Amino acid sequence: MSCDRVQVWLEQRIRLFFYDLGSWIGDHPKLCIGVTLTCASLLCLGIVNFKEVNDVRQQFSADNSLSRTEYAIAREFFQEQGSPFYLVIGIRAGDGGSLLRNKYIDRVMDVERLLQYELNVTYENVTYAFSDLCGTQCQMGDAVQYFLTMYKDTKKRKSPNVKLT
Repeated sequence: MSCDRVQVWLEQRIRLFFYDLGSWIGDHPKLCIGVTLTCASLLCLGIVNFKEVNDVRQQFSADNSLSRTEYAIAREFFQEQGSPFYLVIGIRAGDGGSLLRNKYIDRVMDVERLLQYELNVTYENVTYAFSDLCGTQCQMGDAVQYFLTMYKDTKKRKSPNVKLT
């Protein structure tokens, strides 16, 4: 049998199979809908055991990577109890443009300063600040402040010794 004849034969068989399947479904619509809904319902029960893993270090780093080793050393050094506390806030310019414009940089720095140093919450007559929650990770946001401060200073930004990426 030549390749073309095999292809024609296979296409005829597939077409006949789907024709017969469509006819069968057309003759038994309630059964098909019932079986489909039952299977979908049973398969959805797996969502009960679903646990999202959202840790880049765990998912995308080799078990023996330097990243994991350094992270373990840092946790031991800072005597972390549990996972470090992170707060990530997405900010975008109201006009949809770049945040790397002076008035927007100033506003981003104000928001970051407010959240990290000035925002307090009182609960049962005790006042809590961000620093009460973040432990040794409080200065994580300082990198944003350093970057934006350097970026605003065009003399430093254009220096051959500085590369902001």
